[in-house]
Amino acid sequence: MILIDTFLFSEPSEKEVLLTKLNLGSDLVSEWVLVENAYTFRGEYKGLFAKDLIAAPEFGPFRNRISVVSSEIAFPHVRPDDRNGDTITFRSQYAQRDSAMEHLLQRWSGQPDAWILISDTDECLDVSTSLKRHRLRRATHLGSDLLTLARRRFWFDFDNMWFAKRSTPLVRMSALAEWVRAGKSLGELRGRGILGDSSGGLNHLLYEYSTCFDIAGVYRKYDTVAHVGMLREDIDRALECNHRPQFRIKGQRLGFSRDDWLERVRLTERNSPAYVREHFERLRTGNIPDNYAENRKRLYPEFFSPLASFKRRSNTLYEDFRDTYRTARDRLNGRRFPSLV
Repeated sequence: MILIDTFLFSEPSEKEVLLTKLNLGSDLVSEWVLVENAYTFRGEYKGLFAKDLIAAPEFGPFRNRISVVSSEIAFPHVRPDDRNGDTITFRSQYAQRDSAMEHLLQRWSGQPDAWILISDTDECLDVSTSLKRHRLRRATHLGSDLLTLARRRFWFDFDNMWFAKRSTPLVRMSALAEWVRAGKSLGELRGRGILGDSSGGLNHLLYEYSTCFDIAGVYRKYDTVAHVGMLREDIDRALECNHRPQFRIKGQRLGFSRDDWLERVRLTERNSPAYVREHFERLRTGNIPDNYAENRKRLYPEFFSPLASFKRRSNTLYEDFRDTYRTARDRLNGRRFPSLV
C-alpha cells in the first residue's frame, strides 16, 4: 500500500497540529502533499508560509516526504457579516484543494496500490502501531476504491472532545483520477461522505484537533475559515461554556444534541494517540476554563437543570442507538463501503 495524505494548510498557527499529523502518520505515509494559497477563502491576501515553516529543525525527519503545492489564486472578497458568504468561500476552498491534482497525477498515476487521503492539517491519521497499520492495509484489499475513516474529534484543546460524527475519505488513486476527469473536485468527494460512518469498522485511526491553537490563533481561524459569520463574542461564549460556537447571524442556536456540547476528558490509550499523551503539556492550549460546568449552569439553565440534564442524556442515548442501527442496517444490506458511482 502506498499512502499519500493531501491536505489544506493555512498559517503558522497550525505548526503544532501539523507536527502531530506528521508524527502520527510517519510509519506509513509515503508523501504529505501540503496545499496552500496566498489568499484566504474570503479573498484576503495573507502570503505563503509553508516552505519557511517546514525549514525548522522539528520538521527534519519528515521534510523529504513533504511536497508543498503553493498557489496565488485571488479568491473573491467576502465580507465577514455576509450570511450567504459560504457559497463563495467553499468554491474557493474546493479550488485550493484541487490545485494538488496536477502533482498527484504526475507522481502517482499508474500506481495501482496508491491511496489518497483527502484531509485537512488538523486531521491526523494515526498509524503509529502495527495493529493500526495492519487494519488499514487489510481494508484497502477488500474490493472498494473508496473508504471513509471516522474521526475522533477534539476542539480548542487536545483533551477537549467533541462528539459529533465526521469522516474523511481515503480513495484509490486510479478512481480519483477518473473522478477528476469527469469534471468533479476533491472537495465534492470529501463532502459526500463527511457525515457518514466509517468503512468496515475503520475507527480510531483518525484524530481531528480542530482550532487547537492559542487564543490569537483561534480568533484568526474564525476570521479566515470558509464558514463565514462568526462574531468574536460567539467565540468567547463558546470557550467560556465549552460548547460548539454558534453562528448567530445565521440563526444557529444550541440544543440538546450531543453535537452541541464539548467535554474535557482524561486522555487514555483508548481515546488518544501516544504522541499526544506524551507531549500533552507542550501541546495543551488551556483555552477551556476549569469552571466551564459552572458557567454552563449559570448561562444556560434551560439545558443544565436536573430535568434538562435528563433530557440531554436521553437524547444522547437516542442518537447513539440511531447511529448503531444505521451502521448495522447498512452492513446487513451489503453497504459496508461507500461507492464513487
